Amino acid sequence: MKVTKIELEKNLTTTRQIQNKIKQYFDTQLTSLENLQIPNSLYQNQIGPHLRHSHDFIDNFLTNYNTTQNINYEKRDRESKISKLIETNKDKGIQILKQTINKLTQTNLEQIILQTTTDFGTTQSNTNNELTTIASHTMHHLGIIGETLTNNKIKLPKYFGYAPSTINYQNITK
Repeated sequence: MKVTKIELEKNLTTTRQIQNKIKQYFDTQLTSLENLQIPNSLYQNQIGPHLRHSHDFIDNFLTNYNTTQNINYEKRDRESKISKLIETNKDKGIQILKQTINKLTQTNLEQIILQTTTDFGTTQSNTNNELTTIASHTMHHLGIIGETLTNNKIKLPKYFGYAPSTINYQNITK
């Protein structure tokens, strides 16, 4: 099936819109997290691993998108120096995750067919699908972080860890 120039331009516009929404959302969320006073042991044992996990997914996507276009999310580099730093150092960890998200949102991604592999199998995907999956996955982990912080009596901004659609719904129903 041949894709027209108009369809390609529409897909690229959608990709840019997704990238911009990811940047806006995660800049706000991570800046909120940055400003919290989190005990080091809580960060290293419960918060840092979620940030590292999110970083590893994004980094894996970017690395393989630019080289093989075969994204295998099970082959993330969990043991790299950067991954360990994210897990153990709050300030550096958040800074690195912000840089990785900036790279994700500033890279000139084209709409291409990708092959993705998870524990559940290998399938075809595309750039926009993977961007939205990565964003949802990272939001999910921020939600877990939010619950962990709340359970440890750390006051959070009102909508920390909430998906944009949940925020919109709660604002409409009030």
